Amino acid sequence: MRKLLASEKPEVISHHAAQIDVRRSVADPLFDADVNILGSIRLVELAYQSGVRKFIHISSGGAVYGEPVYLPCDEKHPFSHSAPMAPANSAFELYLYIYKQDLWIGLHYTALS
Repeated sequence: MRKLLASEKPEVISHHAAQIDVRRSVADPLFDADVNILGSIRLVELAYQSGVRKFIHISSGGAVYGEPVYLPCDEKHPFSHSAPMAPANSAFELYLYIYKQDLWIGLHYTALS
């Protein structure tokens, strides 16, 4: 991945990759966290090192919000985590916020759930 980013020099990365099997996240939460949190953080680190200016994270809103209390769900909708993959998505969004605010001024992000 490092070589690809170095040769292509993208300005934006749209990140859709994830471990999406709810049953696997319940059976093996360590694997789920490794893929969905640490794998995503590794990609952001490489993006930053490669000069990427914008990071777009696409996650499963259904996993984060669970059964809706009201529709349409918005950012104020309460979370209803029902499997380890849900807090993993939320955690990575918080990492993006911290990276932008405290660590990496200039790396903007959008999180779509």
